[in-house]
Amino acid sequence: MTRRLWMAGRLWQRVIDDCRHRLPEEACGLLIGRVDDAGWHVFRACPSRNIAGNPRRHFEIDPLLRLKLEKELRTGPFCVTGHYHGHPNGLAEPSAADRAAIVEKHLLWLIAAPGSSGMMEMTAWRPLGNGFAPVPVTLTADAGKWEEDAGYEFRQ
Repeated sequence: MTRRLWMAGRLWQRVIDDCRHRLPEEACGLLIGRVDDAGWHVFRACPSRNIAGNPRRHFEIDPLLRLKLEKELRTGPFCVTGHYHGHPNGLAEPSAADRAAIVEKHLLWLIAAPGSSGMMEMTAWRPLGNGFAPVPVTLTADAGKWEEDAGYEFRQ
């Protein structure tokens, strides 16, 4: 059985919009849901400030956001299932910097980038060995939850 990402289509679009609106810097944030044998079920996205020294070339999620969410989630059925970030001048696939940054091999990675047509594209990946493997995506009709107050103010 191939594990896949299950995510609300509206939430998928909000993550893409966040990455587009924060250009030319790399947007980033955390994904909340659950993981089972079928894959990653993402119900919530929490944008983060990018605290990297050079946010146009790298991303670093604010550790205070991660701590806040871990504390909130420790008594419930959900967990941090992954994160997202943008590649303002690259492709919607893992870069060498991404491969070097793999720490938590169980987390899902969503990567968004302007496509050749200028439209944002996003793909899902899971760490595998010293690299990544693509993850198939199924977009669902439920609404999902976008965190307006997760430490970064989303600009529309």
